[in-house]
Amino acid sequence: MADYKRLGIVGAGSMGSEMAQLFAEAGLKVSLFDVVGSNVDAAVEYADKNDKIKGQVEGFKNYGAFMASMPSPGHRLLLFSITHGNPTDQVLHEIRPHLAKGDIILDGGNEWYLDTERRQKELESKQKVHYIGLGVSGGYQSARRGPSLSPGGDPEALKRVLPLLERVAAKDAEGNPCVAPIGPGGSGHYVKMLHNGIEQGMMGAMAAAWGLLRFNAGLELDEIGKIFAQWNASGELKHTFLVDIGADICTKRDPSLGENRLSDNEDHVLPNVLDKVVQDADDTEGTGTWSVAEAARLHISAPTIASSHFLRLASADRAARLKIGSTLELPDPPVSSRTILTGEEKAKFIDDVRKAVYASFLTSYAQGLQIIARRSEKEGWGVSLQTCLKIWRAGCIIASDGLSEVFQDVVKHYDERKGMSSGDSKSKPKDASALIPAHPALTKALASSFPSLRRVVIWGLERDAYVPAFTASLEWIKYIGAGTLPTMFMEAQLDWFGSHKFDRRDSGAAKTGGEVKKGAVHYEWKPA
Repeated sequence: MADYKRLGIVGAGSMGSEMAQLFAEAGLKVSLFDVVGSNVDAAVEYADKNDKIKGQVEGFKNYGAFMASMPSPGHRLLLFSITHGNPTDQVLHEIRPHLAKGDIILDGGNEWYLDTERRQKELESKQKVHYIGLGVSGGYQSARRGPSLSPGGDPEALKRVLPLLERVAAKDAEGNPCVAPIGPGGSGHYVKMLHNGIEQGMMGAMAAAWGLLRFNAGLELDEIGKIFAQWNASGELKHTFLVDIGADICTKRDPSLGENRLSDNEDHVLPNVLDKVVQDADDTEGTGTWSVAEAARLHISAPTIASSHFLRLASADRAARLKIGSTLELPDPPVSSRTILTGEEKAKFIDDVRKAVYASFLTSYAQGLQIIARRSEKEGWGVSLQTCLKIWRAGCIIASDGLSEVFQDVVKHYDERKGMSSGDSKSKPKDASALIPAHPALTKALASSFPSLRRVVIWGLERDAYVPAFTASLEWIKYIGAGTLPTMFMEAQLDWFGSHKFDRRDSGAAKTGGEVKKGAVHYEWKPA
C-alpha cells in the first residue's frame, strides 16, 4: 500500500478537470497536463474557485515539467483522462522517457481491453511500470462527486492504489465504496465497456417509453416527469439513475431560451434538443460498438443492447434520414399517432409502459453480464459478477436498487457455480455464463413483466411508434426459453446447400437439449 500525496492527471477536459478537484478534495496535490494549454488554464482557474482546494491543482504545459513536479521516480501515480486509441499511445510515447520502475499509470479512458493489455505488457516488460485499466463510470457529474470504478491489472499494483481509489469512489447506501479489483489484464476496462453496453440498452428503453408517452399518448412533459419520478420512488424501478434524471430532463425549464422556445412547450429545454446521437457514429466513443461486436464474437444473443445501439447510429445522420424519409413514402399510420387516454385506461397504459421499461432493463443487464462472464471464462480472469453488481450500486449510469435486488441471487449463483466460492474445478459447468438467463429470480421477474411488455409493443406497433428496445427485449424473452423454434427450417436449409448436418427430433439430443455442436445426420435433399 502506498500513501500517495500527489497525483498527475493527463487530460484537462470535462472528466479530467472534475477528477482533479475530486482528488484534491481527498487531500492530494494534483499536477494537471493537457496538450491544449487553454484547457489547463481553464481547469486550474475552475479549481481555484473552490476555496477548499485553492492552490492544490497546478497546471503544466510540457511533459518534462509535469513529470518533475511529482514525487521521486518509482513512486509516481498518473491518471490518464484522454480519448481511447491513438491519442493514448501518443501520450505514452511522449511520457515513457520520464517513467521509472514502480510508477503506476491509471488509464481512466474508455479503452478497448486488448489495447490495455498490449500497453501493460510493453510497460511491465521494458520498464517495470504498472498500467492499470481503470473503468470510470458516471460521467463528469460523478467524476466530480465520486464515480464507480473498475480497476484491472497487476494484483500488487492494484493493492497499492486501492486505498486511494476507495477514498474517492462513490459510496452506496451503506457507505461501501463502489470500487474493487476486477481482475488481471484488461478486465477492468472490459467491465466498464459492458457497463456502457448495458447503459445503451437501458437508454433505448427509456427513449421508447418517453416517445410513447409524449408522441403517441400525448402527455405533457411535466406530467411525464412526474410519472418518471413516481417510478423512481418505489417499485421495480426504484432508485434507478436513468429514470431519476429522466424526470429532471422532462421538467427542466430555461427562461433564457426566449424566442428559441417552442410555443406549445413554454420554456422547457427538452423540445429544443435535436434528435441525433453522434457519440458512437463519430468514433469519439467505442464502448457501445465494442459491446455489440463482443456479443457476436462470443455467440451471445444481446438484442436489447444491439437494437439500442443501432437506433443511435441511425439517428446520427439526420440529413440521411430526412432524405430517405422523403423517398420511402411509408403509408400513413393505421391509427392516429396521438391517442388521448383517460381514467383507468390511462393509468393501466402508464403502468404497462413502466413494466416494459423494467423488462427491457432486466434483459439489458442479463445480456451484458453474460458477455462479461463468458469473456472472463475464456481469458481466465476470474471476474466476480457479485463485484460488478457491488460497484454498480452508486456513482454510475446503470445504478438501480430495483435491478440489484433481482440480480443479487443471479450473480451469486453464477460465481459459486463457476468456482469463485467453492474452488472446486470439477463442479464448474463447461459454460457457466449460460446459467445467467436461466436463474429463477430473473425468469420470475421477466415472466411477471412480459404481458405488459407484449401489450405495449402491440400498442406501439399499431401507432408506428419507435420502440426497438421493447420489441428486441420481447423477442429475446420469447426465444431464449422456447421449446420449439422455427430455426428447424434454417437448419434444414443449411444442410440442403452446405451439408452442415442436423440432429433428429427423435434423437437423444432432442430429449436432453444436446450440446452446442453440429448434428450427426445429413439428408441428401437433392443430388448434387
